[in-house]
Amino acid sequence: IADMALFINNQKTKGFTSFRTPCLLIFGGETYVNVRGKGVGGRCTELALAAAEGLARLQNVTLAAYATDGQDGFCEAAGAVVDNHTYQALLDKGINVSDCLDDNDSYTALKAVDAIIPNELTGINVNDVVLLFVM
Repeated sequence: IADMALFINNQKTKGFTSFRTPCLLIFGGETYVNVRGKGVGGRCTELALAAAEGLARLQNVTLAAYATDGQDGFCEAAGAVVDNHTYQALLDKGINVSDCLDDNDSYTALKAVDAIIPNELTGINVNDVVLLFVM
């Protein structure tokens, strides 16, 4: 998804018009997470944390990943919102993103930089939804 944002950004700077900015891309489904560690998080927070480094190379990009049932895995989050500043904020807090992803500890990392969408059960479970906004 971060590569898609880069693609859109590159088109914008070269004057191509496949995607006109600002644009919002909407993705649905549930990503697969290979649980290796003992951290805390879910599919949406893992996706958001994994995208944060790629988004850091860009300007004016925001990604929101949300579990429609209001519960992302076994943590107190419905998802997360990251932008092109999130990765640097994590580094500033001394958080190693690769280590957090290896330990499946996306919730703890993103909570440290106030990127968590609080959980509130909705009573429905359609899909996870990911929004990518590129200015």
